[in-house]
Amino acid sequence: MDQLGLPKTRALADNLARINPHVRHRLHETRVEPGNVCTLFGQVDVLIEAFDRADQKAMLIEAFAAARPDTPLIAASGLAGHGDEASLRVQRIGRSLFIVGDQASGAEPGRGLMAPRVGIAAHMQANLAVRLLLGDAPVC
Repeated sequence: MDQLGLPKTRALADNLARINPHVRHRLHETRVEPGNVCTLFGQVDVLIEAFDRADQKAMLIEAFAAARPDTPLIAASGLAGHGDEASLRVQRIGRSLFIVGDQASGAEPGRGLMAPRVGIAAHMQANLAVRLLLGDAPVC
């Protein structure tokens, strides 16, 4: 609750400091826009999308795919509510876009994002990124 309203960068820095107060970091609070996607992410080997809003997700996917069509992008969609964790899966779209989630459960009044499903999806995204970086191409 103490992080409500904080930028995600600040909340993450606070969490890291709670885990290890000796960690050094630099925060970059920059709005991601189509015009700066390549500048911000042009050198990454894998990009993991973690936006909350569908329009931001779509903007990042479109801009990144246009700039780096062969670089894997791991996005998430369909994480709202609660339910069977087995409904969360990885879907490969084209050669470099991966979507984690059930691709159906959208946030709406009475069915918001729930930490367990978001956490499961985040771990699935991280695991997929490791697999891609190690050359263990997923079969999806």
